[in-house]
Amino acid sequence: MQTTFGVLRLPGGLFVGDLLGNLANTISGGKQIFKNLFSFKLVSLKKIGFVANKYNEYPKYNVLPTLLSSAANVLPFLFINKLYSTETVGYLDLSKLVLSIPLVFISATISQVLFQQITSKKHDSLSIKNDMRNVLFVLIAVIILEVVVIMFFGPLLFGFVFGEKYELSGVFSQILIFSFVLNFIGSTFSSVFITFGKIKLNSAWQVMYFIAICSLYFCKGLTYYGVFNGIRCY
Repeated sequence: MQTTFGVLRLPGGLFVGDLLGNLANTISGGKQIFKNLFSFKLVSLKKIGFVANKYNEYPKYNVLPTLLSSAANVLPFLFINKLYSTETVGYLDLSKLVLSIPLVFISATISQVLFQQITSKKHDSLSIKNDMRNVLFVLIAVIILEVVVIMFFGPLLFGFVFGEKYELSGVFSQILIFSFVLNFIGSTFSSVFITFGKIKLNSAWQVMYFIAICSLYFCKGLTYYGVFNGIRCY
């Protein structure tokens, strides 16, 4: 939808596209609930109270940090829209979408499989070292490949796929790639913290990430120099 709005030059494409994407996720989740024959008869106040008491650390220590982590994903665009222009936000959003592909498809899949494996081994009191090592090797391979491609061919690839003017998104990607790598690693291994009840440690990471993003606002006086289309720009 964001691409369609952009091609048709209609306003509000970033917002509407994001809204419809979240709506599609909600509808898909609802369909899965009914497809798996979920029944509200399985839910009772007694069971809810038992689970709420057993896992009370989750709402106490994870709700606010999770909210801050979600806010941290949006704040850079608000800062840049305030300091620069909506057009610049569009170039940055394209960079974010492309860099998020490994995070969405690879990290989410690995995280789910890892969560299942370590949960099973935790119940059987088995070591998870081999699982962690194998996942780490896969992550390192993906990270090296993405970093090399973006750092050496980022602007060229963006220009080839999306058009010459979008080479600027490739330049932004070269700057953002390392923050996405950290997010990629953190997202993949977050299930390990949850499995072993290390909620506070996981929450601390989310809060630090939010503070780091907020600190960007105080760096608005800094200037980044680079070369775009053979022209020195900042």
